[in-house]
Amino acid sequence: MSNCGAKYDGWCIVTGQDFRQIFFVKDPTLPKIPNPDYDPDYPQSDNNRKEIYQPKDLTGYAAKMDVRAGEDRASDLLVSLETGSGITIIGVEGSVEVFIDNNVTNSDPILSAADTEAFYDIFLIPPVVTDDVQRIFGGEIKIKGSTTNV
Repeated sequence: MSNCGAKYDGWCIVTGQDFRQIFFVKDPTLPKIPNPDYDPDYPQSDNNRKEIYQPKDLTGYAAKMDVRAGEDRASDLLVSLETGSGITIIGVEGSVEVFIDNNVTNSDPILSAADTEAFYDIFLIPPVVTDDVQRIFGGEIKIKGSTTNV
């Protein structure tokens, strides 16, 4: 459950609170591997597959993420992150961690956008200039105001 309430299951920034999301980038060009979390007694669903794609080796990759008030880059910028400054990549494991400190979520422009929907996307930047830059994740992100001033 997110911090935005039981009926909201997307990404959510709560003002005055640290924001952290970790996700894994998979490589569909590699053979699938057994899913260590597979439960044969659980009904089949997308989250309970016998095999899953292997993690993509992100060694040498960088990432960049913007959160904006609107869906295009001309919209007001609420926060911008990049590798080493809010984004951590663990290469071999294929994980990307996004972190926004509570000092940032408790200041403008995040505070001014409280109780609205914002938009974000994350781009993966390869270590070799001739390889493709890819948008790997994106969508709406809710910004929820908090009652307590931390």
